[in-house]
Amino acid sequence: KAGEKIVQNYGRIQGYNRPQVVGMLTSRKEYAKLLLDAVKQGKIPSGDVTAFDIRQILSLGDEDLSEQVRQLWGEVQESSAEKKAQMEELKAKLTSKAHASADKSKGRALFEQSCIKCHKLYGQGQMIGPDLTGSNRGNIDYLLENIVDPSAVVSKNYYASIVVLEDGRVINGLITNKNEQAVTIQTQTDKMTVPMDEVLEIGTTTQSPMPDGLLKNLTEEQIHDLFAYLMHPQQVALPDSVETTPKN
Repeated sequence: KAGEKIVQNYGRIQGYNRPQVVGMLTSRKEYAKLLLDAVKQGKIPSGDVTAFDIRQILSLGDEDLSEQVRQLWGEVQESSAEKKAQMEELKAKLTSKAHASADKSKGRALFEQSCIKCHKLYGQGQMIGPDLTGSNRGNIDYLLENIVDPSAVVSKNYYASIVVLEDGRVINGLITNKNEQAVTIQTQTDKMTVPMDEVLEIGTTTQSPMPDGLLKNLTEEQIHDLFAYLMHPQQVALPDSVETTPKN
């Protein structure tokens, strides 16, 4: 009933709260069905459901839900050959000349809308994935490999885990702390600590918590803006007209 109420009132929820709400709706099979039905009926924009959320739904292990995902979004996984071809195509377009005309401020806004939930940059953001401040961001190959095919090479420190709870929830995320008493999981939107006596099972995948398909919903201009920002060695100001998600 709670899931039904949330879906019915989704239009009243402020934009910066919607990622947390969608994340909650993907934690149970019953909620996920309501979410997918609402997307199919146009009550919830499909763009509000990220590739991370789709992976979370697939991890619930329900074939009916997985089939709904395939119907709404198509196959989530791409072959290695397709990803390599996509990287080559993007690399040919993302030249230094193209970056010169890109809007880095808009690129920062895109980063804060989509990436700051998992990565920290210039002291802001979450630590589901590595801190990008000192990473090899100036290397286009590094960025393309990690954005287009994030699960190709994953440090064991950043393996995604699937935590099954006795109340029926299934949580996807990075385990940041675990002992005999409790386990702490950093998801895309929240950090939660769960007593071990409420945990039924903990599974570790070899996948990155960073999902595939992050660039699929961006225009070519937005991709240029985002990469120009990521490759820039200094922080830039946000555009005055763009509203972004509040920082934690």
